[in-house]
Amino acid sequence: MDADPGERGHAIADLNLELGWDEGRHEKLHQFLQYASRRLVTAHVIVEALRLRNHSYLRRREREFRVLAVRKLIELEEVSVPLKDLDTGLLIEFGPTDAGLISVAQSEGAVLLTNDKRLGQRASDPCVEIMMLDQL
Repeated sequence: MDADPGERGHAIADLNLELGWDEGRHEKLHQFLQYASRRLVTAHVIVEALRLRNHSYLRRREREFRVLAVRKLIELEEVSVPLKDLDTGLLIEFGPTDAGLISVAQSEGAVLLTNDKRLGQRASDPCVEIMMLDQL
């Protein structure tokens, strides 16, 4: 988002209420993604990324945020994950977004990058490699 540093700080804080990241951490994530051979995403993730909380700083700048988000999201490779193909246990435990990400990571041999601690607990699962965002 083309914004002055103060506004950018508000937007970054709003995007990572759980992470507490600063601009430097976002830059590390950007570099990590830049050099990945493939950057996979599911439609479920796209829906979640474009949905804003009702009382967020970005809600007041929704159009600008979506312009930026769409520009970045289309750089990713969207992988289709039909609900009928998901493991029922994972679907019940994690919901369609995270179950889809686990499924893609398993089938593609990809690293699943997340900030979800509950999902990160599956890191010991030999079928899927999970990396927490705070490890960047």
